Amino acid sequence: MGIPSEERLNEIAQGLAKILRVQDWDINVHVINGYEMDKRYNDCTFCGMADRNIRLNTADIYLNSDNCEDEWYESLIHELIHVQQTPMIHCTKGYFQEDHSYWDDLNEQLTEKQAQIFASVYPYDRFEKERECGKIV
Repeated sequence: MGIPSEERLNEIAQGLAKILRVQDWDINVHVINGYEMDKRYNDCTFCGMADRNIRLNTADIYLNSDNCEDEWYESLIHELIHVQQTPMIHCTKGYFQEDHSYWDDLNEQLTEKQAQIFASVYPYDRFEKERECGKIV
């Protein structure tokens, strides 16, 4: 299965946001190609990235259509976990200014592990079944 449409991704993100308790964020998901990913983040291999604004509680999640066709669900979860962590990251970066890259690497590894666990415990087909039954609105 390929990456769903942006409209469907936004619906999925809203459901996952409720589960992750970030439903108070205005989250928009965009599908871009590797060229656009490279222009935005200087790396065309990223599967997903999220731009977050803690003051406005807004997030734009970008999924790379050239690089995450099979991993879009886990990548979306990964970026939503980053949204979930935004307040913590905002506070802790001040403490880790000198070890900024160490903190970023540690946080990225933790986020990836959380996304893998979440996606294995709560796979996309389970999400769809619960949405169809009305458990997720």
